Amino acid sequence: SHRHHANGELPRRTVLDTESARTTLSILYPLSTGYETLETTLLELGNFVKMTEWFYADGGNAMSGTFPTQLGRLVEHVKGFNVNGNAFTGAMPTQLGNMVKMSSIFNLGDNHFSSSIPTEFGKLDKMVNVYRLWSNKLCNDVPTEVQALSSGVGSYFQVTTDNSIGTTCGWIEDARFPGVGPTSVTSISWGSSEKSGTLPTEIGALTQVTGFGIGGNEMTGQIPTQLGRLTEATYVALQTCLVCLLRVRITE
Repeated sequence: SHRHHANGELPRRTVLDTESARTTLSILYPLSTGYETLETTLLELGNFVKMTEWFYADGGNAMSGTFPTQLGRLVEHVKGFNVNGNAFTGAMPTQLGNMVKMSSIFNLGDNHFSSSIPTEFGKLDKMVNVYRLWSNKLCNDVPTEVQALSSGVGSYFQVTTDNSIGTTCGWIEDARFPGVGPTSVTSISWGSSEKSGTLPTEIGALTQVTGFGIGGNEMTGQIPTQLGRLTEATYVALQTCLVCLLRVRITE
């Protein structure tokens, strides 16, 4: 058995007991192994499909790299999935949305995740407290499926705090093209504004844009093929630009 502190948390100690972990517990704080061994351990923990509560890998370890998608196999988990305070990067795995029995403490906060929030996370509709994605580098808008959970989470619904919500994932600020990063921007009109140089490939990240105009400038080089990702666009104006090759086609 595992004693709890007065505040309800599990004791901070090194435990990796595969037998108990199959049903109740895996806590990795602090875990005195090399990173390579620790990474393998995380992958293998995806096999503990009978685990129902208290997967803690929070703080102190500074684990990094992409987060193992295999942990989305913990579909019997009910409470206590906490990897707060590490250094995981990349996208939050959509597979974690399969943990639909979760009701308490789903915490991926204080890492370096840099993606949009998966809509699949909205399937955790039994959550009543501690739903934390805070302090990452999350971008784009909060999916409506996830925002809908806020009414049922009584405490610590932290999704937008210390993130980049409302900014377009993949757009890199360019001083020539100010103010286009927010997801609320749907029309870009830079006609006859003395712009020059090449169009950045990151233009393709602005998939919400319905109109794009940059005619009457002195843009050079090739038109990036990524412009074809603007599938919502109803018009694209490039006239009089000094581009040398057009490789993009906008379709309805």
